[in-house]
Amino acid sequence: MDHAHILARVKELQTGMGKKASFEASVTALTRLLEHLPGAPKDVQVAMYEAVCRSATLLKTRYGASMIGFWRVGHTLFQAFTDNSTTACDVLPSDWRDKINTGLACAREALQLDQEVPS
Repeated sequence: MDHAHILARVKELQTGMGKKASFEASVTALTRLLEHLPGAPKDVQVAMYEAVCRSATLLKTRYGASMIGFWRVGHTLFQAFTDNSTTACDVLPSDWRDKINTGLACAREALQLDQEVPS
């Protein structure tokens, strides 16, 4: 998959996350795309990061704690981003890890997880 196609797909999925009916499918598809994060151009890495942050914002502000399925896919997304982001550190904002860890913590709280979920 070429980088232009990945970038377009990330933007499409980010839009899909804004609709309750397509949130889970969009986040799941974005999680699968994260395998392309290592070595991707800066614009793709930043777009993926922004989409992950957008999903965290939507989970906290729009969908709430009652949407357990949403939080499950969100947790998987945040963990996958963390796992695939080691090479992206140079192109992301300096506080990127804090934002992703906050998303993970909120997901763990919503899912009532006392420890990290094994991958």
